[in-house]
Amino acid sequence: MPPDSEHAGARRPLAGLLAFVRRHKLSTLLIVFALVGSATAGVLSVGSWPMHLLMQGTRGATDIKVDSHGNLHVIFATGQLYYATNARGGWSVSLLDAVHEVWDAALAIDRQDNIHVVYSAVVREDGRASPQAVRYIELDRGAPVSELVDAHGSYPAIAVDSAGVVHVTYSVLDTYKLMHAKRIAGSWINETAVPASAGSAIYSAVAVDSKGVVHATYTRSPKRVGYATNEGGVWTAGWLIQDGISNQRVPIALDDQDRVHIAYSGCANGCDPARIIHSVRERGSWTREVVATRGVRDFFDFVALALDSGGVPHIVFNDRDAGTLLYVARVGNVSHVSIVDRGTDAIIDGSVATGPGGRIAIAFSHDDFGDSRYSISVRVATYGVDGQNFLDFLWGILPLLLVEGGLFLIAGYLVWRRWRLTARRAPTTRS
Repeated sequence: MPPDSEHAGARRPLAGLLAFVRRHKLSTLLIVFALVGSATAGVLSVGSWPMHLLMQGTRGATDIKVDSHGNLHVIFATGQLYYATNARGGWSVSLLDAVHEVWDAALAIDRQDNIHVVYSAVVREDGRASPQAVRYIELDRGAPVSELVDAHGSYPAIAVDSAGVVHVTYSVLDTYKLMHAKRIAGSWINETAVPASAGSAIYSAVAVDSKGVVHATYTRSPKRVGYATNEGGVWTAGWLIQDGISNQRVPIALDDQDRVHIAYSGCANGCDPARIIHSVRERGSWTREVVATRGVRDFFDFVALALDSGGVPHIVFNDRDAGTLLYVARVGNVSHVSIVDRGTDAIIDGSVATGPGGRIAIAFSHDDFGDSRYSISVRVATYGVDGQNFLDFLWGILPLLLVEGGLFLIAGYLVWRRWRLTARRAPTTRS
């Protein structure tokens, strides 16, 4: 057996620690709280979606993009058109158009990180609204200047090709035809992509491939989805889906091989289970796969799609039946699903974007079903914790940290009280 001196040596560190705790109770409590709080933050940061509140008391259509430096750019239309970005360090929100009433807008970023915005706008005078018009703004260092794309258009979408040419698709509501416009040397050239006789369109989405070919989806109602392209120099169009979807706008994106990707909900009249579909067009043929199934009813009002540099699809959709905003990444044949937000109706457009370093960002309208105007808001969520969203992450977990702090204060008080009682009962030695 080891000699007593070795036992004594082994007991010295523990005895010293206990002596330190007895002498420095407050310091010990703070150290333990810091360690536990750090561990809590570390655990919660894994797979988290820190959120930033852009505007309280309103909601509307949103669109988000990530530039080449990883900065976020958001457009949201709540009756007025706003632009938000964290490119200057912290978040800033500015009003882009103080003249028109705006309820739908879209955003694109070119290779030089220039910001391009398109939106449908009306002017109200004496309670009467003018016809909807499609307008465009390019954001640079100067004051934003609004350009007229078409005096009779609505629900626009936007994309910028590799040469920096801006492409816009939109619908003309009195005929329901799909229009395409491109901006050349500061002027707009408009053409009919899908005539009213070939189909009808209200909502659209657009993308441009590396050869300058335009690809667009369009929907007339939550029943049919069309696809149009000017491949070969002539516009061709046809219906992809006629058995119904529930989301209004069908998002479109292109990978580095110029394959067309779209996403949509699987049925309009309810199905068991409800499903989200990812479909790819390659060499003129479409393939489709189910990437998520949720619940027994199809309550998906919007579906958003973005592709990362590796061609992985990132899809966001709202499940009104469950009151959740959901995100899914399709890696190979495996879907990785996570909940972004809970207790939200989120029936107005949301969007998702990817950026350098695997950055994933979502902009959406939150509605917690309350009667107060403060129950609605426009928010941005980003995946994981980094330098840009660390304060948002801390704000999100602050209630839990406060609960932990309260428990530590109670525990500290009980320990202090017990120590005081023990000290009073201890016998005193008289000489």
